[in-house]
Amino acid sequence: MPMPYPQPHPMPMFMGGMGGGGFHPQPQPPVILVNGKPGNRSGGDEEMGNGGDGGGETDDKNDDNNTGFSSILLVSIIFVFIGSLLGFVCVGKVYDVFEHSMESDYVSDYFVVNRHVALGIGAFATLCYCIAFMLAFYAGMKYKVKCKKNEKKQCCRDGLLIAAWVIFCLTSINNLIILILAFDEEARIYPEVALCAVFGSIVAWLFVFGWAEMTRRSR
Repeated sequence: MPMPYPQPHPMPMFMGGMGGGGFHPQPQPPVILVNGKPGNRSGGDEEMGNGGDGGGETDDKNDDNNTGFSSILLVSIIFVFIGSLLGFVCVGKVYDVFEHSMESDYVSDYFVVNRHVALGIGAFATLCYCIAFMLAFYAGMKYKVKCKKNEKKQCCRDGLLIAAWVIFCLTSINNLIILILAFDEEARIYPEVALCAVFGSIVAWLFVFGWAEMTRRSR
């Protein structure tokens, strides 16, 4: 009795052969579009990272722009200019009053008017100097607070600040004494004292202005 011939089994489609089939095309991974350009996920991450770096650079540039010359210092310069102008006018009036006081002429209209004018101009000049000094100090403190890195103390810069405050305090006491004596008609105010008050106020402002500028440039 003949043996049955085994029937051929169809070959799977994923195996090439007589079946005529082949590999089925594998599904393509999805394409991610980043900024209108095809790319993979890693490329998108890189671009996102670059974008983040760009943002950091923008912030740094904004911080650099903030380190420019402060408008507060500009206002301080205007006040010290007005105070200096009024201060020298006050010195001239004090000189006229002093010349008349040497003649013991305390009742003339010219003496009384010049004395009152010198008092008013001197008081306003002192106020302008105080505002200018405080504005410059405030601007320097703003620069110091915004400083990002911890800096070592600089003797020259800190010395300017200490000298500015010492001269400012001494000059303020001198101005206060002059204003108090100005109310006494028989008191003689020497022009040299008023001139020292003007120069002392200018020097004190210059020191605090220099400290503020050194603080800004050291950021």
